[in-house]
Amino acid sequence: MINRYLLSLLLCIAPVATAEVYQWVDENGKKHFSDTPPPDRAKAKEISESLKPANIDESRTERQKLQKLFAKPTEEEQHYKKQKQAADQKKQQKKQEYCSYLKNRLSKISRRVVFVDKQGNDVKVSEAERKQRAKNLQKMIHQRC
Repeated sequence: MINRYLLSLLLCIAPVATAEVYQWVDENGKKHFSDTPPPDRAKAKEISESLKPANIDESRTERQKLQKLFAKPTEEEQHYKKQKQAADQKKQQKKQEYCSYLKNRLSKISRRVVFVDKQGNDVKVSEAERKQRAKNLQKMIHQRC
């Protein structure tokens, strides 16, 4: 059991393609694995050719996942991405315009002002109502901008 762990460790540490792995049994019957041959080469058996590469998943599904991950985007995907970026940019610009509108409106009603309706007639608004409108605008700016 320990020999298998030792072999796995050796395979992880040394590159399999360039290293040789030797196996031998000493005079006490203990099995050894090493990248260098023992002093008595006659007892050693070179086993590097019979070992499989360690930590390499060659399964088809894993290879397909990697190909998909590193594949270049198709023309359709690139077109969609450009459209999305343009839509996001337009949305951001509209948001900025709306925020500017709200801030401009707030600056106008933060001081004494005369409100006018769509027909151009003066609308009487109390000071408390003006302050409430300003407070509502500040709240909208805080939420949306």
